[in-house]
Amino acid sequence: MDVLQYRFDIAVSATTYKVTVKTSDVRGAGTDANVYAVIFGEHGDSGELHLKKSESNKSPFQNNQTDTFTFPHMLGLGQLTKVRVWHDNRGIHRFAFASI
Repeated sequence: MDVLQYRFDIAVSATTYKVTVKTSDVRGAGTDANVYAVIFGEHGDSGELHLKKSESNKSPFQNNQTDTFTFPHMLGLGQLTKVRVWHDNRGIHRFAFASI
């Protein structure tokens, strides 16, 4: 019996992604809910990312505030195509009006 062996050399690059969210200044625009994102690219997606610890503010997603979240050591997704952001409706303030 012949045994065939295959060797695959796959170059996988790691990268860091930053997600910046600007919450509107409209009254009640912020949220206390858990906020998540998925980054999509030509080589797949990031999976669910919890936007939990803002680098720029102690309490993220408050009115008229810009929050930045960094995700280091992620697999490179190639050319990015879109970002999906959502929240779980938990907490006292459930509405979010923001731009990514």
